[in-house]
Amino acid sequence: MKKLLSVVLGGSALLMAASAYAATSDGDMSADGGTSEGTVDVKAQVPLKTRISDLDEIDFGNLGSKFNNDGVSEGVSDTQDVAVWSTSRAYTLDASGGEDGFVIKTSSTENPGTLAYTVNWKDSDGTDFDLASGSASGLVSNCKSVTCSATGDTKAQLTVAISAAEIEKALSGSYAGTLTLTVSAE
Repeated sequence: MKKLLSVVLGGSALLMAASAYAATSDGDMSADGGTSEGTVDVKAQVPLKTRISDLDEIDFGNLGSKFNNDGVSEGVSDTQDVAVWSTSRAYTLDASGGEDGFVIKTSSTENPGTLAYTVNWKDSDGTDFDLASGSASGLVSNCKSVTCSATGDTKAQLTVAISAAEIEKALSGSYAGTLTLTVSAE
C-alpha cells in the first residue's frame, strides 16, 4: 500500500511515493511559504457491552374480581417497555422463573399453591417471542443510547400473563416469585 505525498514548489507539483509502514508519517520540509503534510493513525476499541433497564415490579393485586358465577372470565397481563442496549445491537435473552419454571408460589407450608404464568418478549424490531423458561437468541436492539432515550430508539416489550384457568384452579393465598431476565450481547 502506498501513500502519495504532494509538495508544491513554486507553482509546480512534485509527486513523491512514500511507504506506509509506520502508524504515522512525518512530512518533508516545505519550500519557503509552502506546506508540509503528515499523517497520524487514530484508533479505539469498543468492547462488547450490554444493559437491561426500566424493569418494574408486576403486581396483579387481588384477583377476586376475576371470579363470577361461571368461574373466571379472563386472565390478567402486564406489559411494560424495557430498555435493552448493546454495543453489538444484537443480544440473547435468557428468562428464568426458578427451578419450577414460570410460577409464583404461596409462602404457606400448610396450603402451598402455585400460579403458572407466561412470558412474552417483543424486541425493538417487533419480533415477538413466547418464552419458555430458557433463552431466545438473535434479538435486536435499536437503542443507540444506554437508556434507550435517544431519537429513534425503540424499547423492547415484556408481557407477563396469568390465564383464567390458572386463576380458577389457584388456592387462596398470597403468591410471589422472581422472573430473571439475562441479556447477553452477541
